[in-house]
Amino acid sequence: MKHKLCDGYVRPAFSADSATVIVRTYDQKTKTTMLRLFELATARELARTSHVLKGRSLQVGTVSPNGKFVAVYSYRTGQPLEVWLLDAKTLDPLGKFTTRGECNAPIWESGLFTPDSRYFVAVDREGTIFIWNLDEQKMQRTLSLDGTEREAAMSLAISPDSQTLAIAWQKKYSEELIEASDQLSVDYFPQPRVTLIDLAGKAAARTLIAPNGYNWHVVFSPHGKTLAMGGVGAVYLFDLGIGH
Repeated sequence: MKHKLCDGYVRPAFSADSATVIVRTYDQKTKTTMLRLFELATARELARTSHVLKGRSLQVGTVSPNGKFVAVYSYRTGQPLEVWLLDAKTLDPLGKFTTRGECNAPIWESGLFTPDSRYFVAVDREGTIFIWNLDEQKMQRTLSLDGTEREAAMSLAISPDSQTLAIAWQKKYSEELIEASDQLSVDYFPQPRVTLIDLAGKAAARTLIAPNGYNWHVVFSPHGKTLAMGGVGAVYLFDLGIGH
């Protein structure tokens, strides 16, 4: 059975149990953005909110694994990103914070819920990491990647035990190098980095370095002992030494 939820392009956010879906729609006549929660089995609308954004846009992120929270991003090119944490069953606001630097792209990859649904983690283009406590609805702490002259973080991953955040990033390189990238060997590019951060703040951060090339996505293995990062013609595997 098919149900039409809305017109136009949307990026849906499904609940962990696949019972509901949240979409963002836009009314051209009223210039109003709406967030709408639907029951998937029946397409019955369970909740909605309306927002007049004055030049900003909304993008729905993900729903937390426990089904209680949904992340929504308010953004405008060249401006800091606003992260809204809403009740995933009513769309009522629960918390909000603003990043310091211009937001990453694509927008919906700017933040992640931890698997245990205790924290929401976001990273901005300045390399500032925001750790939001979902139970207490407040900022747990903020910290920055080590080093200077960073490119934006390209990918985030959180370990299955919710203890470690992995951020893939790369040192900044010149516009000339970018323009000539099609003609140059990957050896001309900086080595991609992955910084591992203890979300509880009990251990010092450590940085893994890959061979020269470009910075792609990172992901933890199901047991959390291996980290994979996509590279140029290869996938790099890091043994994290967990349990050794």
